[in-house]
Amino acid sequence: MEDFRKYLLIPLALTVASWAATGYLKLPFGPRITFVISSALVAILAGLPFQKPSHDAAQQKPVSRWRRRGTWLTAGIVSCSLVAFLAGMIGYRKAHKAQSINQSATVLPSSGPQPDSANSIPRGNERKGSPPPGTKPGEADVSVPSDVDRFLDKYVDQGIKRTSGKPHWAFAASDQKRSTIPEFDSAISSALTDAGIANIALLRPSLVSDGKLGKLYDFDPIVMRRLSKFCDGIIVAIADSHLVTDMGVTDLSTVELSVHVRVIPFSNGSPNKAFSILERGAGFTPTEAERNARQRAGENLKKQLSAALR
Repeated sequence: MEDFRKYLLIPLALTVASWAATGYLKLPFGPRITFVISSALVAILAGLPFQKPSHDAAQQKPVSRWRRRGTWLTAGIVSCSLVAFLAGMIGYRKAHKAQSINQSATVLPSSGPQPDSANSIPRGNERKGSPPPGTKPGEADVSVPSDVDRFLDKYVDQGIKRTSGKPHWAFAASDQKRSTIPEFDSAISSALTDAGIANIALLRPSLVSDGKLGKLYDFDPIVMRRLSKFCDGIIVAIADSHLVTDMGVTDLSTVELSVHVRVIPFSNGSPNKAFSILERGAGFTPTEAERNARQRAGENLKKQLSAALR
């Protein structure tokens, strides 16, 4: 009965336990069978050194010490192989599980409906609705950049309301020193009055002092469209002066003054007009010479504006 337990019950119990362990680790079928067979072999070999001698001890040869050592060595090798196999299977299970998680995360579809390439609208070409009533054609689909809004907020008095009746115009004039020119302001105001046009203070003085008058002279269409809400047109004049050498007269200064003027009406179909004025002024000092040049340029400016505003 004792030999029966050693050679049958113990290997059977160890086989069942090893099969349950491999089931818990969820090993594949091939490694599971190998693991169970190795466990059974270990159980069988472990019982060999503990065999009891037969009752007829005189007829049986004693077991040599080298044979017993060989048996234990075999059992140790199989046990170490079994432990190494078990550790390898656990590592294989963890690696396989991590690989399955990565594959499921890669194949997982993205949340939310995907756009239909046939019916999708590309960015920058979004469909726009019809312009609001009273808007001119082409006004509603123009996106105004943020820098234009900042320019108008800083340099334009947008609190002015456009009134009916005779036309209202705005103007600004400056020199290369970012200063106003009184002679030009007087000439432009007089030309507007003679043409039956009212003058409004739409443009702030900081437009000249900050050197931003050139933005109006360059005729930015977006800026002009925004300004058309407040007036019927604007006049921009930018002057540049410098000393010139007069070889004929000593102790006399001569200043050459060039003026670039642009007349921009906002009424439909009226083109803007641009012209230039070149005048010289003489004086015993550069200041006196420049003042004389400005007076002559102002008179010429009034004449040409009167013709342009007709």
